[in-house]
Amino acid sequence: MTRFRVLEYRSLMLALAALIFLPHTSFASPIFVTADITGIWQNGIPGGADIRLFTGSNSLGIQQSGDNTTQIKFVGNSVTDQPTGQTFVLGTLFFTTSVLLPAGDSFNTVDLTITTNATTGGLDAPAFQGPLIIPVRITFFDTAATLFEFAANPEFGGLLVAPLATAQVQILGQFNSIDLAGFGTVTGSGTLISSAVPEPGSLFLLGAGLLALGSKMLVKDRLR
Repeated sequence: MTRFRVLEYRSLMLALAALIFLPHTSFASPIFVTADITGIWQNGIPGGADIRLFTGSNSLGIQQSGDNTTQIKFVGNSVTDQPTGQTFVLGTLFFTTSVLLPAGDSFNTVDLTITTNATTGGLDAPAFQGPLIIPVRITFFDTAATLFEFAANPEFGGLLVAPLATAQVQILGQFNSIDLAGFGTVTGSGTLISSAVPEPGSLFLLGAGLLALGSKMLVKDRLR
């Protein structure tokens, strides 16, 4: 066998070995999932003695001293023939904020539990039904702004919402099983931050701006 033939043979063997040992998912066709998505707030731990967390439904209530209440409501999405491995909107969080003051350096924690009734080709698909349990951290600052973060995923950053305001943010996911993929589009008086732990100076400036925006919106509402 000539040297050229030996090299050609070895190259062919290496190519076949690569095909065998590459992950099969690289060549697998996507599965198409149809599902209604729901979410419930659970396992709330307040960050201070004067804070109460109201869980057990898709609306989370955060109350301070029996008075001011911030509400965060999750409204799930419905998808038809959503391909696996592609990012889509799991649902939307609706914020209605009050003026909640910080309790030292503590924060509130709660789980957002996502489930679906997923089917593929009309058949039940337990692998895509969850639950997906998303630990959430909610912090209040001297500016009275509310910071919402995914506690287990600091790489996704956070959402800062002005006091006395409303905001909406999409929550993104993927059907691999069912996975969190981060924040989506924001509307209203909310701002995405790239770091889950912003510098105090930056947070103060951003919070002050949000406070001014929230106050302006409140004045407009009272003048109507």
